[in-house]
Amino acid sequence: EVQTAYERADVDFADQYGEQNLVDAAASAFTSGTYSWVAYTGNSIANVSNDLTITYGGNSNGAYNYLEDSKDLNQDLVVGKKYRLRMRAKYAGGASGVKIQVYDGSSTTVADSALTTSFADYEIEITAQSITDRPFVYLNDLKSSNVVTIDNWQLDEIGCVSDYDLAFASPTQSLTVQDRAGAA
Repeated sequence: EVQTAYERADVDFADQYGEQNLVDAAASAFTSGTYSWVAYTGNSIANVSNDLTITYGGNSNGAYNYLEDSKDLNQDLVVGKKYRLRMRAKYAGGASGVKIQVYDGSSTTVADSALTTSFADYEIEITAQSITDRPFVYLNDLKSSNVVTIDNWQLDEIGCVSDYDLAFASPTQSLTVQDRAGAA
C-alpha cells in the first residue's frame, strides 16, 4: 500500500508529465472556420489561410473561447489542476498593447508581454478555480484599426507524478531516492 503510493509505475507515462494538447487538433490549428471563438459585440472574426483573425470594431475585448469540452477542448478543466495556454499570435494596424488573457473561473491572468507585429509564442499558466464560472481565453486592449492574428493555440495540463524507485532504496547506504528517470 505505501509502496504503491510512492512507486507510480501504475501511471501511464503519457499521464505523468502532462504535455498533451487539450484543444481539438483542427481547432488548435484553425484548419477551417473559427470553431468556438466568439467576437465581442462590434468586432469580427474570420478564418484567413488557416489563421484566426480578430478585427477591432469598437470593443477592446477582441474575442473569446470557453475552455470546456463542449467548445474546442477534448475534456473539461478540473478544478485545482494547473494548465499552460500557449498561443502563437501577432497584431497589425493601430496601436500596440493587445494582450492575451485567461479567466480561470475566479480571476484573470495576463500574458507577460503584449503582442508584437511579428508572430511570437505566448504562454500563460493558470490553476482552474471553478468550472461553473466558465474559464475562457480572450484578447484584451484592442484599439482602433487593430487586427489580431492567431496562428495556433493549445492548452496543456501541467505538472508531474513522481515515479520513485524504492525497490533498491537503502537508508543505510544513501538518503537519496532516485526516480525512475535516474534523477535524484
